[in-house]
Amino acid sequence: MTHYLGLVLAITLSSVHLSSTGYQHDLKRFVWSSGKDPDGIFNSDAKAASLANLEPPDFGNKAWTYEGKEKLLKSSKNTGFSVVESWPDASKKLGQLSAVSFDVDGNIVVFHRGDRIWDGNTFLTNNVYNQRILGPISQPTVVVFNGSSGLVVEEWGNNTFYLPHGLTVDMNNSVWVTDVALHQVLKFPQGGGTPLLTLGVAFVPGNDDDHFCKPTAVAVMSAGDFFVSDGYCNTRIIKFNRDGKFLMQWGRNSFQAYGVRMPPYEFSVPHALALAEDKEMLCVADRENGRIQCFNCHNGSFIVQLHSHEMGSRIFSVAYSPAQGGLLIVVNGPEFLGGGLVSGFVISLRSNQVMEAFSPNGQGFSNPHDVAVNKDGSQVYVVELDPYKVWKFVKEVHAASIIREMNKLLPDYMMQQPRTQPSST
Repeated sequence: MTHYLGLVLAITLSSVHLSSTGYQHDLKRFVWSSGKDPDGIFNSDAKAASLANLEPPDFGNKAWTYEGKEKLLKSSKNTGFSVVESWPDASKKLGQLSAVSFDVDGNIVVFHRGDRIWDGNTFLTNNVYNQRILGPISQPTVVVFNGSSGLVVEEWGNNTFYLPHGLTVDMNNSVWVTDVALHQVLKFPQGGGTPLLTLGVAFVPGNDDDHFCKPTAVAVMSAGDFFVSDGYCNTRIIKFNRDGKFLMQWGRNSFQAYGVRMPPYEFSVPHALALAEDKEMLCVADRENGRIQCFNCHNGSFIVQLHSHEMGSRIFSVAYSPAQGGLLIVVNGPEFLGGGLVSGFVISLRSNQVMEAFSPNGQGFSNPHDVAVNKDGSQVYVVELDPYKVWKFVKEVHAASIIREMNKLLPDYMMQQPRTQPSST
């Protein structure tokens, strides 16, 4: 019996530290860092100068004091976001809301599950969808709201999806979605219709170039290359070219232990993606590890991770705005043991600090699942699984700020005004 238990333990530890995805990527990174790159996997001008200096072998065993690799975040406690009441149109009935994104026209696109609920009976132990007999969701699952009025602009996706999860809209207004029941990633034209691209085999989970297992999110670069976080089973990030050809992947399962911080590249449910292309960076919401991991979007090399006591141990989503030198908008989730405020957080990439926290009237969220932010950082949208709610937040413009800006502009304005001669009468 002792030998048997020892064998089981050895196999278990091997699967934790050397999962197929992680080991293959580590091997490729070793070859690359040695100055060799026969497959062109990491051929990029953005390659880091010295991985050896950035990633010491014992990094994962340190008490997270390694300077430059982790940014301990502190919050200023102030918030400038206020919730917009009565948005969107309350007459539109929605189910569990899993994703939200801006389209090119400034509309808000949400992905919801209609009459479906993800619970303990949804999947078998081998990750195969267990409710296929129900057929696809009959309601339109993609709903587009006008960003100002909150009225429905269009909706589509009925009789198409089984269990919606991620959604993003690219710069061409194409809509990318993930369905965890189908184990697929699909790209649609604006307004839906026939998919322009389908990756993965319907209802067949897997871990190779042609299969996913409950993929969670998509992020699309301006040139068309895109990333998939895969997901609940495979814990990997995959990069494809614009035609859906596999380019590279990284990530491995992390061994979870309370109070122990995992090293880079290890994930426990990579749940959402935020692309900061101006910084050549892809950020991942590493959900059950309670952190954001950011990587070079060209070659997958680790850049930085962000976490804080305030954000807790579960990070559900992250979005990016280039405003103010770069902002990450994060939503956390409820703690398994209770406690902590479920909230949104604004992280400055310039100072690596939590600038502010926000939630509906400061009372916290219940179960937020995704977040989106516009380019100037003035509008944020959060969707929840329960209650079935889309929240809109706007940045408050304080009177004092307006006065300061007017005072700055006033001298120039006065100098530009034509001078008039005094009247002789």
